[in-house]
Amino acid sequence: MPEIDKTQYSEEQNRTLEHFNELSDYWYEVYRDEYLFASYALRKQHRFVLDLVQRTKGANRILDVGCGAGVTALELAQMGYEVDGLDIAPKMIQRAQNEAQHRNLECEFKVGIVEHLPYLDQYYDVVIALGLLGNILDDRSALEEITRVLKPKGRLILTIPNLLALDLLIALPKSLPIMLGATRFRQPLRVVGNLGRRLIRRDIKDISALRFNQCVMPQKFVKHLQQHGFRDVKYYPLTFGPIMPFGLQVLRDQNSIRMSEKIVHWVSTIKPLGMMGTMMVYDGWRI
Repeated sequence: MPEIDKTQYSEEQNRTLEHFNELSDYWYEVYRDEYLFASYALRKQHRFVLDLVQRTKGANRILDVGCGAGVTALELAQMGYEVDGLDIAPKMIQRAQNEAQHRNLECEFKVGIVEHLPYLDQYYDVVIALGLLGNILDDRSALEEITRVLKPKGRLILTIPNLLALDLLIALPKSLPIMLGATRFRQPLRVVGNLGRRLIRRDIKDISALRFNQCVMPQKFVKHLQQHGFRDVKYYPLTFGPIMPFGLQVLRDQNSIRMSEKIVHWVSTIKPLGMMGTMMVYDGWRI
């Protein structure tokens, strides 16, 4: 497994590293089970991103930041693109390297963080960041680095959880901690929660600590990307769900998948539904 010096990382980054190292087996295997809703969503995302890259004129060099086990990066390398992949979790990178060797693909994978990308300025035609920014407390440095390594008029493709997702709204009140955890109310709520923990003599929680997969509002996030040097930013709702009223699983995954596909179809005629997607892909171009 690739060696790293954890002392170079912040407490937040080390927490992220440990989290995804522990889940490396899950993220490697989840694509294989076509009956799981999570697998359906990831495979649909995978196909959609590949299609966006293929429709990018003149694209050759691709960087996949937060590449995980390298599923998308390796598929792009198979298509003939020059691909690099970077992830904070050594176990993820080891899996990606092993798979590249097994498939005899030239795809360089490194352990690292998006805040300090070990790549040249204006080198890549496309940067992919799937599920990355939702796991970073403050993404400004990350976006600055992504902008740095992208060529002018280069393409950024990313995903981040949606605060307005239909499944979160339907799951209320159980989903309320997730929704509030991604807003400005998070820190005040954590302060109040810590008061209660002190009273019952439980360990207090870090006020600034990240909740994994923190969410954003689509229109607000589009403006955020525009402020960091991207134009023509669009978002695409790929999936809706799984739908769990009040947080209760009343539908099997296969039924949830069928429901999701129906709602995706409805979006073409009921436009406002689009901002309520669960799996949202954002697509923009560096100025």
